[in-house]
Formats: sequence, C-alpha cells, structure tokens
Amino acid sequence: MALLVASGVYAVVAAPPANAAATATVMAQTQRMSGPSLHTRQDGWYRKGQKLTLACYERGQAVKGYFSSNIPNGGWDNLWYRVSDGHYVADVDIQTGSLQPVTGKCAQPQTTTPAPSQSGGLRWPVANPVVTQDFGVNPELYRQYGMKGHNGIDLRAAVGTPVYAAGSGVVTFAGSGHPWMGAEAGNCILLKHNGFYTGYAHLSQIKVRNGQQVSKGQLIGLSGESGAAYGPHLHFEVLKDPPNWNNGYKGRVNPRNYLGH
Repeated sequence: MALLVASGVYAVVAAPPANAAATATVMAQTQRMSGPSLHTRQDGWYRKGQKLTLACYERGQAVKGYFSSNIPNGGWDNLWYRVSDGHYVADVDIQTGSLQPVTGKCAQPQTTTPAPSQSGGLRWPVANPVVTQDFGVNPELYRQYGMKGHNGIDLRAAVGTPVYAAGSGVVTFAGSGHPWMGAEAGNCILLKHNGFYTGYAHLSQIKVRNGQQVSKGQLIGLSGESGAAYGPHLHFEVLKDPPNWNNGYKGRVNPRNYLGH
C-alpha cells in the first residue's frame, strides 16, 4: 500500500501543448481523491495494476509515493491527473512513461450556474456545479452492476448544500427505497416532467412531499451522503418516460442532453 505524504505545493508551471488522452498503470494502491490534494475528499482507492484513462493534469499538492526514488527534489511530486471517472490520482504512484505531463492541462471548473437555454432546458440542480464523475465513465467499476458506466452525473456538494428542481414537475417519490433508484440512492427524490424524469440521490434532507408540484429552481432538498456514497455529493440522473431498462444504464440517459447551456 502506498500512502502519500504531504509537503508544500510547488508553483504552477506553464502547460505544454495538449496531447491525446493517455493511459496509465497503478503501481501501488493509491488514494482516489476528489481534487489534486490529500486535503480534498478521498473516495476510496485505485488498486495496484489497475489501468486508468487520464483526462488531463493539474499541479497540486506535492506528495511522495512509488516513484519518489526517481524524482529529484527529494522525491516530492506535485503532478496530479484527473482520471476518466472524474477523480484525481497522484502521478508519483502511476506508470505513464514520463516525469512530464502526458496530457493537456485541465480546464478550470465552471464557477457560475449555467443559465437555462431558451428552449427550456433543465438547470443544474446545485449552484456553481463542479462535476466529479460524469455520465458513462468508469466502465470497469460499473460492469459488476450490469451497466456500461456511471448512470448519472455526480456533483461536488458538501453536506447541507441546497438542491434545486432541475425543471418544473411533480414529485413522484420523496424518501428512500424507491424501486427504480434502489437502496443505494439513500434519501432520494424523483420528479416527473414532460416526457422524462429527474432523480436526486444521497440527500441528507428532503424538503418536498409525494404528489407536490414544484417549479424549476425550487429548493427540494439538501445534499448528503446517504445510501451507498463514498462521500458527500449529489448524484443527478435523468430517465425517459417510459425508461428503456435495456439501454445499458438501467434506464438512465445522459443528463447533459437535457441541461441548458
């Protein structure tokens, strides 16, 4: 097991030209972090021998690990990669074939809530959304659950973050144990819209009741980590009405196709 040790953070350096997405092999079990630092939330581990698809890189907290003996400056390395599952891994514990970044630099996260489109698209269910796990990613993990990949969008949200209705509709479920969303969703809400549903999982509090009519942007709950959650976040999902249960995502479709831009 490789435990990374914290140190100071190096200054950000100029990014090289963007490269094609790269893959890497985990050389020793290492932390699966929500950001490029050990001070962010840990959402489990990447196991030794696991193959990762690297989306982009960031300069973050300097840490030590498997390859520290090959790194000058006492073995400290502040290079981190965002993986295709939306989480971060320290470069010092993965084999990429280079001490330099092998991907392009990560874009800065969006800091404002996108306005709904004029065509009436959904709004993001939290303010200042930051995606930590996108739809369809991490197929190796979700294959064991009979899916092609992640069946929603995970959004960074501390416990107690306000959760808003993505669109106007009717509350068809507010509680836990819904047959569609399952026990793993914890406290959850399912809203019915015109031709589709939106789901909100892992809540700490529910502010609406079954059968209630809600408006787009109305407070419906507070985020949390109920159910099968690695840490506090909001799982947001969309299902067509009726759902196609055989689409490889247990009836879910990509929420980005419904969100306003």
